[in-house]
Amino acid sequence: MKDLAASCKAAGIGLGVYLSPQDKKHKAAVGGKVADEAGQKAYEAIFRAQLTELLTQYGEMMEVWFDGSLVFDVGDILAEHAPGAMVFQGPQATIRWVGNEDGFVPAGNAWNTVKRGVKEWGQYTADEGDPAGDAWLPNEADARIRSTWFWKTNNLNTLKSLADLVSMYEKSVGRGAVLLLNHTPDRSGLIPEEDAARAAEFGAAIEATYGTAVSSSSGRGKEVVTQPSAAVVVDRVVLMEDIRQGERVRKYAVDVQGADGTWKTVATGTAIGRKRIEAIPRGEVSAVRLRVLESVGEPIIARVSLHRTR
Repeated sequence: MKDLAASCKAAGIGLGVYLSPQDKKHKAAVGGKVADEAGQKAYEAIFRAQLTELLTQYGEMMEVWFDGSLVFDVGDILAEHAPGAMVFQGPQATIRWVGNEDGFVPAGNAWNTVKRGVKEWGQYTADEGDPAGDAWLPNEADARIRSTWFWKTNNLNTLKSLADLVSMYEKSVGRGAVLLLNHTPDRSGLIPEEDAARAAEFGAAIEATYGTAVSSSSGRGKEVVTQPSAAVVVDRVVLMEDIRQGERVRKYAVDVQGADGTWKTVATGTAIGRKRIEAIPRGEVSAVRLRVLESVGEPIIARVSLHRTR
């Protein structure tokens, strides 16, 4: 952890930590549940000591991961030593598991809000997303760059293709979630060269498509139009709400204007939230229009932008 923390600091990367509540050595099942009371008490003491070390010895943490949630409370430790960290699952969760390990958010259920009381806090998934929810709990979509979470000698052939990773991005980040893509070190303690190269390709591809917009606009109300200076070929539209004011859009349509001036609807959806990427038929357009069909309050659209995959 000390080495990792130093590397992250040198590279300007925020550091997060995963501490598994499940522990076979101490007979702790998912969530840190031990069968007998004495064993539970002993294990909780060990876990709390581990968590305290992790949050006090290696610098500021941006996220703390409790895989499988937690059956006991460590809120006092989090409040004292990591008050600004996002917490994945557990009683203090501020972010929730999407519900699969394939890195995507279900297309029709990308809401950031949930209703309290539907499930035990810290065990919500995308399935519990509710536009009328009373608590903000964004989705985090986790996935593996190979077929396993831990490094193996015989699965290089399972390294995901660039196309697979870009699709994953568009179905996770492009549906308002955080994408956590697993990279596991080999016996040298480093990320395998092939995996690192693929990650670099992935980043370059996202930057090439989404780093600079062909055209972009923002606005308030039921309609926002973005119009490039001349007709352009595009195949992606990015929609974003100002989520500081909540998710107000409930239903929307995306229209493109062709060279003849007519409008055609090419996409419809429900949640926009932080970001929604719509793949549209590749073609030349002179303008693109977002129409908000249903909303709660006045829609506040932070961005409607046009992009082209390379």
